[in-house]
Amino acid sequence: MADLRTRLSTWFDDPAARRLARVAPAALLAGGVGVTLGAVIGLPAFAASGLGIVLGNIAANLTSALIQPILEAVDDDARADAIAHGLTQNDPDVAALAAAALAYAGPELTQALPDATRTDLIAALERGMRDAGGPLAVIAPRYAAALRDPQADWAAVQIELRRMIADIHLVAKVGDQGTISGLKQRVENPTGTTKVEAIGGHAARLENVEQIVANTRPQPAAAPTLTCPDCGTSVRAGQRACARCGLPLPGIGAADLLIDGAVPDNEEIRFKRLLLREKQRRLEQLELQNARKGHSTEPEIVTELEDLKKEIAELKKQI
Repeated sequence: MADLRTRLSTWFDDPAARRLARVAPAALLAGGVGVTLGAVIGLPAFAASGLGIVLGNIAANLTSALIQPILEAVDDDARADAIAHGLTQNDPDVAALAAAALAYAGPELTQALPDATRTDLIAALERGMRDAGGPLAVIAPRYAAALRDPQADWAAVQIELRRMIADIHLVAKVGDQGTISGLKQRVENPTGTTKVEAIGGHAARLENVEQIVANTRPQPAAAPTLTCPDCGTSVRAGQRACARCGLPLPGIGAADLLIDGAVPDNEEIRFKRLLLREKQRRLEQLELQNARKGHSTEPEIVTELEDLKKEIAELKKQI
């Protein structure tokens, strides 16, 4: 992290950064993001594989063609130019990557900003983030406040920023008697809270508006339903006893995947095989007691022995 802090300090202490703070906050922002990415690409904190990027525990699927030039830039200046271009194009992936970079660099940036121009630089960064829109605008107030606070708990701030970046809020507004026509708002595979709005003033018209939030990720298969062999009540894998009839149920663990060398056809068969094994164990215990006691065996044990033999025979038929 010392390299990141040094590079940030060099960038923000440069007279050019001070001029950008006054006349071009977007360029100041792009330069800071470019320096950050230049320092962390190749570190364990940054991972890029295919279209997925993870930076400082913030994961995103970035599909924009504008991302690759940022990652492959020859130096920080070229990287800053590519970032500025993406932000100018209102590219959501570039904005998400920039927001993740700033959140990651926060603790180092707060130490790197020079005291003499600190106030102006923070104000310019906040302006640039607000103007960029998207997740940068969302985190701008909280991020700037943390930079201004010498006692900021950056570990807590970063957790808050990650949540804010994951949340999505798309809004289209029109004033009184205005018209929103042909609007298409689409969010795919959001990782946080998603809010999509089209807002019109008095007597405004909203026509042909399309708002879609889609989850195209593969969904996990539903767990198969197990039932109690005695009363048919649904039970969970690992449940110790049936909630309805009280029948003792065997626990199901990884070691039970194979029983007597056989591969279960499904969860129901596996469950019944486990239950059969438990009943056979109980039968062996009772038969041992019966053999020891002979004619003095308690009537309830004799009855349970007879019931177990019938239940075991029935379970074997079902398996």
